[in-house]
Amino acid sequence: MSLSAKTMQDLVNEVRSDLDEPYAAPPDTTNFWLQDEIVRYINRGLRQVAQLCRNDKGSEWFVRRLRSSDPVLMIYGQAYSPAGFQGVTGKTELILPPDLAELLFLEPVLNTNTTQAADVRFRYEAGLNGQTYRELARTTTIGQSEYYGAVVQRREGPRFVFRPPFVDTTVDFELEYVVKPDSYQIADTFEGLGFDDLLLDAVGAYAVQEARKKADNASKLSEAKESWGEKRALVIEAVSPLQTVEHETVANFLPDDGGW
Repeated sequence: MSLSAKTMQDLVNEVRSDLDEPYAAPPDTTNFWLQDEIVRYINRGLRQVAQLCRNDKGSEWFVRRLRSSDPVLMIYGQAYSPAGFQGVTGKTELILPPDLAELLFLEPVLNTNTTQAADVRFRYEAGLNGQTYRELARTTTIGQSEYYGAVVQRREGPRFVFRPPFVDTTVDFELEYVVKPDSYQIADTFEGLGFDDLLLDAVGAYAVQEARKKADNASKLSEAKESWGEKRALVIEAVSPLQTVEHETVANFLPDDGGW
């Protein structure tokens, strides 16, 4: 499946088309469904569809890859600079993307000229109460090659907190992580999030169903529920394994007792 380059604005427009209610920009206030409402319904749909795909335990869905040298991008309607997880002198925290659900990979970028990477290794603790992290937090030692830390969820967003402080150098890192669909805004794009058009069709159908619940029209709500059910089934079919092999069992291939 090819990934989609649609934006939240594109999906809002599609949902409005299905609802047969084009957007009326201010000062017009005739819209029955507000833009913020539709964005909220779409975010719910993103979470629903993402969970359907994540139930396929054999795949890592919705994985985004970034380098600390990449340009600024929009996440949850806010500018995020990948330079936040670049290794620089004295650093003890890397600023991770706000939509991070699970960290999969964090390594120095490979130099294509030398085919070597910086001698930096992160050792992952179970948490900030890990023994090695706690011991290193009690010293002023500057790191050389090994750093001990953990991912923590701060109020301002996820961080990778580590000790000792980063060595006197600058290192670009490559990061791969599972995306957490949560609070995307009208300015966000779905490019690089792991959603293709089939999945976004299901997201849109879910959003239409939620929107129809607000209106007093049982027939339209029934149609929307049916559409969501059909597209939900397509998603499950698309992400499921192509075949299932049942284990073969042979009865009585071992003797009962027979003196064993």
